[in-house]
Amino acid sequence: MKKALELKTRYQYTYFIYPYVIEEKNYSKYLLRLLKDKKCTMKKFDIAKDLSIYQNFLPNIRKFMFWSFNYTKQQMRELESLDNELKANILSKYPCTMFDYNIKQNVQGKVQNEDGIYFDITKVELICFNTGICFLLFKTIIDGENNKFSDVVNFNYKFRDITSKADELKEFENIKIQTSIFKDSKDIIKFIKDITGNTSLAEDLNIDQERFITYSYACISQEDWNDNVEIKTIEKLFFKFFKVLPAHKELNDIITEDYFNKPPNSKYIKYGFSNVGTALLTSDIAVDNYTKLPFRFENEQLYLYILCLYKKFYLAKVNYELDRKDCQQEFLSFTKNFLIEEVSNDETESCLEKNWSEKLDIDRMFNKIKNKYDMLYKSTNVEKTKIKQNIII
Repeated sequence: MKKALELKTRYQYTYFIYPYVIEEKNYSKYLLRLLKDKKCTMKKFDIAKDLSIYQNFLPNIRKFMFWSFNYTKQQMRELESLDNELKANILSKYPCTMFDYNIKQNVQGKVQNEDGIYFDITKVELICFNTGICFLLFKTIIDGENNKFSDVVNFNYKFRDITSKADELKEFENIKIQTSIFKDSKDIIKFIKDITGNTSLAEDLNIDQERFITYSYACISQEDWNDNVEIKTIEKLFFKFFKVLPAHKELNDIITEDYFNKPPNSKYIKYGFSNVGTALLTSDIAVDNYTKLPFRFENEQLYLYILCLYKKFYLAKVNYELDRKDCQQEFLSFTKNFLIEEVSNDETESCLEKNWSEKLDIDRMFNKIKNKYDMLYKSTNVEKTKIKQNIII
C-alpha cells in the first residue's frame, strides 16, 4: 500500500488571502490609487461571461458583490470613460469593488540542481468593501506535474507565514518562486505593504496580519485514491491539509471529528474546514473533479468564502466601533441584509456557508454584539427619556 506522503496530485492550486482595513474616510482615495495603477484593472461581471456566478447567488448578494451585472455595455463604457477621481467617487458608493492585478511576466528558468518546492503566482486579485474591509488574494500553483500531495501540504504551511515577524527568511529557503515579478519572499512582503498600506486598523480589529488565510484545492491521481484504496491512507494528510499543518507532523491515531463524511462531502469530494482556511481534496476517478469542480471552487465558492470572511471582520469592526460612535443604522442594515437572508439556492453552497459560518464563529460574534448593542441602546434610550422628562418638568 502506498504511503500517504507519496500520493501524487493531478492538479492543485492555493489561494492565500490577506485581509486588511482602509479607513472609511480614505476609501475613495484608496480606490483612486488603484485606478491610477496601470497594473490594476477593475473586474467587470456580465451574464454571458460569468453565468455560473450569476446563477449561484441570489439577487441581493449579486447587487452587493457583483453590481456590474446590472450595468448595460453602454453604462459600463460611460463609467470607464470618466476621469479616475470621479470614477473612484462613484465606485466608493458601491458595497464591493474588485480588481485584477496584472502580474504577467517572463517566468524564470528553474535551477535544476537545487532542491525545494518551486511555485508560480498566477493571479493576484483585490476585493474591496466600502466599509474599508479588503482582501488581497494570491493564487499559487506548484511547478511541475505529478507533485506529491505532501509537497502541497508543506508549501501551504510554509508560505502562509511569510509575512510573520517571528520567522526568519531561512524558513522559506526551500520554496522557490518562479514568477519574475517577485524575486523572493522579501519582494512579496514589500508588494503587500505597498498595496495595503497602514495596518494599524486591522490590528485594532484583532485581524492577524502575519498569517495568510488559505484556500486550497488538490486532485489526487486515481491510482492513489480509488475503490481499492483504504481511506485511512490519506485521511490524516487531508486533516493536515485543511488545518494547514506540516506533512510530517505526528497526529493522534484517532481524529475526533469525522471530516471525511461531513456534508457536503461525497465519495471522492472532500471539503475540510478550519478557522485558518478551507481545503478541497478530490480524486480524478471522476472527470468533473479536475475539470468543472476546480473552476467552481475558485469562482462562486471562493466569493462565497470571501463573503463569510467579510461578515466576520465586519462584525469585529462593529464591535470595535460600537463604543466609539453611533453604529445603529449600520448594524441594523447588516443584520437585515446578510445575517438573515440566504445567499444561494444551491444546496452545496448553502452547506458550505453553514460550515464556514460555524468555523468562523460568526453566529457567536453576532449574538455577542447584539447583546452589547441592546444594552448600549437601551441605556441610551433610558437616558434620552430621563432628559425629556426633566425638560417637561
